[in-house]
Amino acid sequence: MLACSVAAAAFVVVGCGSESTPRSPCPRVIAGASATLVNRSEGLLTCAYRAGQTSLRVTLDSAPQAAFRFERAVVEAGQAHLGRARAQLPQQVLGIGRGAAWLPAQRELLATDDRRLVTVYVLSQPPHPAADRAVAVAAARAVLG
Repeated sequence: MLACSVAAAAFVVVGCGSESTPRSPCPRVIAGASATLVNRSEGLLTCAYRAGQTSLRVTLDSAPQAAFRFERAVVEAGQAHLGRARAQLPQQVLGIGRGAAWLPAQRELLATDDRRLVTVYVLSQPPHPAADRAVAVAAARAVLG
């Protein structure tokens, strides 16, 4: 349990919209983490973050109909896990944008502010369910406010 708390504590949210370095397009969402641009194209930005043994991949998608795509993705994730353990079904997360859901089976958080769809993937190993969710929520809040 201590390892989970330490992993979650390593990710501290910093100001929304600030950049990790003057030349990086990646938003600075984690204090002390290195940010690496993974992909940038029209309306899509993917950045990788690492702090200690914890790593994330954050995708900001500003294509049209973000809210509709968010709802569809959450419903489909739920359908994919019907009949499995209830803990693996999507879980609503309050206080992020206009809607957010944690998908524990994928270690992924989806969130929207109606203009953007943000996806946070927790990549670090081994999985720590509570810490993984806390880190993903903090990153999404930093991006969407």
